[in-house]
Amino acid sequence: MNYKKLQCIVILSIIPAITWAESVPSDSMPCKFNMTSLPPAESGEFRHIKGERLPPYLHDITLSDTQKESIKALMQKNDAVMKDIHKTAMQNTIYTKSQVFSDQYSEEKIAALIKKTLPYHEQMALNITKLDRAIYELLSPEQQQEVNKHLADLSKCLTK
Repeated sequence: MNYKKLQCIVILSIIPAITWAESVPSDSMPCKFNMTSLPPAESGEFRHIKGERLPPYLHDITLSDTQKESIKALMQKNDAVMKDIHKTAMQNTIYTKSQVFSDQYSEEKIAALIKKTLPYHEQMALNITKLDRAIYELLSPEQQQEVNKHLADLSKCLTK
């Protein structure tokens, strides 16, 4: 299977998720803390990953310029690590998807391939939590309380 064909298959497989995510009205999510209230990224870029936009849990928190710069520096430093992990995980995901659409499809083989990608996703999640903790430690006690309040609000919304 050539690369362009595979690329089209991967893109087409995520369109329903993107369409659904865009169609959810923000008023249907009563939480103050939600992704739809964030400013839109330009041309589909993940600007928050590149350190050009702060994490969503800091959206309504007033930060000093020093804090913003420190947070952006942490995010940019983390970006280099995450890029390599994400690239490898995506290569495995694309290969798995190519096997799903091949004549040699086997559920056992797909399960094994998925298990092979799990350590990369685990490493990405761990890196995100380390970054979040480093950012949290840069905040004042009052700002930390606000983050914790947002998290409690989100938790209430998710359990309704």
